[in-house]
Amino acid sequence: MIQIDEKIVVEALKQVKEILDEHGINVWLCTGSLLGAKRDGKIIPWDHDVDLATWYENSSQIIPIFDEFRKLGFEIYFFESQSCIKILKKNCEIEISLYQQKDDDATMPCHVQNKLGQILDYLLWALSIQNASLKKSKIPLFMTSILIKITKKTSENLRKNLITIITKLYQKIGHKIIYVAVPSHFFKNLSSLDFYGMNFKVPKETEKYLEYVYGTDWRIPKRDYYWERDDQSLVRD
Repeated sequence: MIQIDEKIVVEALKQVKEILDEHGINVWLCTGSLLGAKRDGKIIPWDHDVDLATWYENSSQIIPIFDEFRKLGFEIYFFESQSCIKILKKNCEIEISLYQQKDDDATMPCHVQNKLGQILDYLLWALSIQNASLKKSKIPLFMTSILIKITKKTSENLRKNLITIITKLYQKIGHKIIYVAVPSHFFKNLSSLDFYGMNFKVPKETEKYLEYVYGTDWRIPKRDYYWERDDQSLVRD
């Protein structure tokens, strides 16, 4: 299991937070990052990303400032179908989940990929990213690097057309959608928590939120946690 580089992640998180704060964009810690902050006072070492959240409508404030992230060396992408924004740099991935209000819940879609979907997802990344090391995959890094070099040599129009075709295939046969649903009051009533010297918004009822998502034993670290199996906030058939 890949260990997260705490120093790199914290520095990247500070830069991202400074940009978001400067533009008055309201985000909060959620899921695994909030779990680590509350339980351990730090990022969970075996976590693969940093989890932030905001309301979907705030994406219209974030998308126009993408270039500010890029100037600091980040790659940033808006995945509308997955309702998230991914911000990447070196070995760090920061994900902003975009929740929508539905009745009394805050909801967002999650994609469960089949084997074809995993291949299509990999190809979409290879056609989009500039730095091969940003894509965590079972495929050797040198192969990803070669593929990215090849895609860079294609015309922009061809690359966009390929992305459109692969995206349609992915959406049609590459995955199924399941939803996360969290009582919206958790995200409407926020307080603050110090996290690596930064003041982050968090659900005011932090422990109740963590219990809702992770169960009553959320204080017990679980290296074998798998969201599709263990996330209590998933809407199951």
